[in-house]
Amino acid sequence: MEVNKLPHRSPYFNAFCERVIQTIKHEALDCFVVFGEDHLNHIVSELVEYYNTLRSHQGLENVPLSGMVPEDQSATVDPDVIVCRKWLGGVLKYYERKAA
Repeated sequence: MEVNKLPHRSPYFNAFCERVIQTIKHEALDCFVVFGEDHLNHIVSELVEYYNTLRSHQGLENVPLSGMVPEDQSATVDPDVIVCRKWLGGVLKYYERKAA
């Protein structure tokens, strides 16, 4: 990690950093007692993987940052074909259809 000083009178740079830290705090760290730096690194890396690959982002029309757009889904879904993928021991969940 490297420290970068913000330019004078640039409040918007700090807001992006604070939002990322708030997301990490609310979506992951509020659910765990961290037992050291390695444990913290594991939790944050799992959250970042989920955040960048599967979590939908409203600013991108609910498309994940990875750019993978889910196929159009029908209105009726059979519960037997739904799979739940879990991160961080079930704190973060993502539901999708089984592969054909």
